[in-house]
Amino acid sequence: MTTTTTYTSIPLEVPQYILQWLVDNGPSCNVVLPTLEKTIHTSQQSGRGPRGHLWVWIQAGNRVLAVAALSDTYMDTKYPLFIVSSRDGAGCDVATLELAKTLVSLSVPTSPSTQPVVSMSRIFSVFAEARTSKMFATRWQQLTGISILRDPYYRAWLSTVTAETLTTRFSQLGSDYWIGPANTEDVVELGHHCYEFASEVSVQCLFVMSFCIDFFSRESHSSSTLL
Repeated sequence: MTTTTTYTSIPLEVPQYILQWLVDNGPSCNVVLPTLEKTIHTSQQSGRGPRGHLWVWIQAGNRVLAVAALSDTYMDTKYPLFIVSSRDGAGCDVATLELAKTLVSLSVPTSPSTQPVVSMSRIFSVFAEARTSKMFATRWQQLTGISILRDPYYRAWLSTVTAETLTTRFSQLGSDYWIGPANTEDVVELGHHCYEFASEVSVQCLFVMSFCIDFFSRESHSSSTLL
């Protein structure tokens, strides 16, 4: 499979068709899409983009295989490497290998007087669908020698709900409701439901979709996850 890998540190340079691919794959992309939309909006308003961000997308012809992001939280700390990838095994395998190879190459200065695009220690953790996390972590370990932490300092999980997985508790709402992306008008109601969710639902009841893998750094000999 022949692939093309493109990267940019400027959110406004991410093509519209990549943004649309993220929108079309909404539930799987909600670790990448909101951050990209936020940084694009901020860049448009301020006239300058964020520093230290990196956006990578991998394609096979016109088919998008994966989008990855290295970005900052709104508290100026670092997110893990976020990855959204193709759901088929072959596409995911190819995309994670190409992403790992690209990040390794970007961690090497092009000359003695330049800085690398991204430091290897910046890849301290990866957050993606379980299969993607495992594939990338394995590739990263093979290429860099940086070990995977088998007992992560912080393990994050991502869950999702669809019309088919709603519980009987929600079925009491009747038929006058719909499922779709929230917007600013839904903030108060969304906050109320998040509070109810946190106080009533056991983590064991969630449909686990994604998880976070931490790395043992050769440089610092420690792990830090700031998700």
